[in-house]
Amino acid sequence: MNLGMPSITIRFIEKGASAIQRGERGVVGLILRGAVPSTNPVTIVTESDIVGTWSAANKQYIKDALVGYTQKPKKIICFFVAADAADYSDGLDYFSSQYVDYVAIPTVATDELESSVVSWVKNEWDNHNQIIVVLPETQADFEGVVNFTTDDIKVGSNTYTPEQYTPRIAGMLAGTPMTMSATYASLNEVDDVERLTKEQQNAAVAAGKLILFYDAEKVKIGTAVTSFTTTTSEKGDSFKKIKLVDTMRQISRDIYTTVRDSYIGKYPNTYDNKVMLCNAIKGYFKQLTDIVENYSIDIDAEANATYLQSKGIDTSDMDTEELRHANTGDKVLLIAKMNLVDVMENIDIPIYI
Repeated sequence: MNLGMPSITIRFIEKGASAIQRGERGVVGLILRGAVPSTNPVTIVTESDIVGTWSAANKQYIKDALVGYTQKPKKIICFFVAADAADYSDGLDYFSSQYVDYVAIPTVATDELESSVVSWVKNEWDNHNQIIVVLPETQADFEGVVNFTTDDIKVGSNTYTPEQYTPRIAGMLAGTPMTMSATYASLNEVDDVERLTKEQQNAAVAAGKLILFYDAEKVKIGTAVTSFTTTTSEKGDSFKKIKLVDTMRQISRDIYTTVRDSYIGKYPNTYDNKVMLCNAIKGYFKQLTDIVENYSIDIDAEANATYLQSKGIDTSDMDTEELRHANTGDKVLLIAKMNLVDVMENIDIPIYI
C-alpha cells in the first residue's frame, strides 16, 4: 500500500498554493445609505448587477469600487441601511460573519460614527476576522484601519470628499496583488486633488495617513500605509504598510481556518501530532514565494515550560527536548518566525559623471 502525506498537510499545501492567487482579487464590503432593497445585502460582480432604481450616488460608489487596480475586486457586497439610520450597526453586524477584505462607508462623516467603526474593527481582529476598513480622517493608530485624508478630489465634473472616495480606495486595495503595493498607483480618472508640498506629503505618511498627490503628470496614491504609527516591541514598522498587513492577515486567516476545520478535535495532542502540524504549516509557508522568506515553526519549549509551571510541575531540571515532548493537556503551543517580503519603494541610484 502506498502512503501519502497526512490530509492536513495536503490541505495546508493547497491553501498555500492558492494564497497568492486569492490575494489578487479581494472582496469589498460597502455599507450604503438609501432605500433598503427587498434582498439585502446585494452582491455586485459587474456594473450590470447594479439596480437602476438605486440612488445616483450609491451607483457611483459601487462603480468606483469596481475599478480596482491591476485587477478588479472579486466582488462588491453592498449592505443597505435606511437613509435615516442612526448608525451603521446593522451593516457592521452583517460583515462580522462575512468574508470580506476591505470595508468602506462613503457617508460616515462624524467622529462619533467613525469611532464606533474603529471599535468594531478592533473587536473583529480580536476574533480572527481581520477586515481592513477605509475611513476618512480617522487617526485610529491601528493596522486594521486605513486613514484616507485627501480632500477636493476632482473627477470630471464631480468633486469628492474623503469619505465619498473611500469605495474607490477600498476597491483599489482589493485589486492589488499581495506581491505588489498600491504605493504610487495611478488614479487615471482623477483630474486633480488638493496640492501638498513634499514636506506635507512626508508628514502625512509619517502620521499614518493615506493620501493622493499630483506628481506633475497624474494623480497617484502616496505610500500605502495603514493608520498604525505607535510601534512597540511586539508590533513594529511592518504594521504600518498595507501590503505587509495584507500578507500577515492572509497567512493568519489560512492557518486559523485550516487548523479550525481540519485539526482541532481530530487528533490526539501528542508530540508526533504537534510535529505533524508544524510540518504541515511549513508546507504552507513553502508555497508563499515572493511574500515570505526565512520561515520556521516549532513547538515552543518556553511556552510549554510556562504551562507546566502553571500546573505546579517543576521544570527546573527539564532540558529543551524534554519540554518540547511534554504533555500539555489540550494546549498546542507553537512558535513561528518569518521575514515578510516588501516591495521596492525607496530606490537610491547615485549617478557619477
